[in-house]
Amino acid sequence: MKHKLEILFEDDDFVIINKDAGLLSTPDRYRSNLPSLKSILRKIYGDIFVLHRLDMDTSGVICFGKNPIIQQQFTEMQINNEVDKYYLALIEGIPTTPNFKIEKPLKYDQGKTLIAKQEKLGKPATTIVELQEELGQYALVRCKLITGRTHQIRVHLRSAGHPLAVDKLYGFQDAIYLSEFKRKFKTKAEQKERPLIYRQTLHANTIAFEHPTTKQPIEIEAPLKKDFKAVLNQLRKVVK
Repeated sequence: MKHKLEILFEDDDFVIINKDAGLLSTPDRYRSNLPSLKSILRKIYGDIFVLHRLDMDTSGVICFGKNPIIQQQFTEMQINNEVDKYYLALIEGIPTTPNFKIEKPLKYDQGKTLIAKQEKLGKPATTIVELQEELGQYALVRCKLITGRTHQIRVHLRSAGHPLAVDKLYGFQDAIYLSEFKRKFKTKAEQKERPLIYRQTLHANTIAFEHPTTKQPIEIEAPLKKDFKAVLNQLRKVVK
């Protein structure tokens, strides 16, 4: 699969991309045959420095630095909670309250993140969730990361009883099909129904920070990818 490079912002220090789902952020030693965004950018820019990561099947805004000084500065900014990151997530069910905070310690073990039963066994993790839209059996929420643990949003939402609508690791569905919620939906006998979306329903929507060099406020929003927009549009038609 060929991935289109969608550049959202670029200057002497940063290149900020709207990453496709299905694309690694950085090369994986266990899956060396799979393409990564860093490898693609290195062919264009030479040295490029990872500032944060997104899961392979999460789309959206991701930042790379053009020099090691920016990498160090941005790392310190993240440690000091000076970088705001927002995600849009399509989840199962409707939350009982429109705004809530999830504070549960997490631990990473053998490729999977777990809720630590005892706080001392995990790392502190906080996610703020805001309901954006009710969509029948699903809901669209906006999540703000206060900490940035591996798989944090996915695990926290699952722990709150609202896993991602599609999440092969932490959820209950591998895909969403139109036939699930559209009445009288039919396909031709010889055709198999294609899913509206078959990757995790999570999109890194916005990143905001003060530019460490220019001191200007930077706020970058990544448009939803085609598959995510398609499933939202179909759900909106049904609930009208």
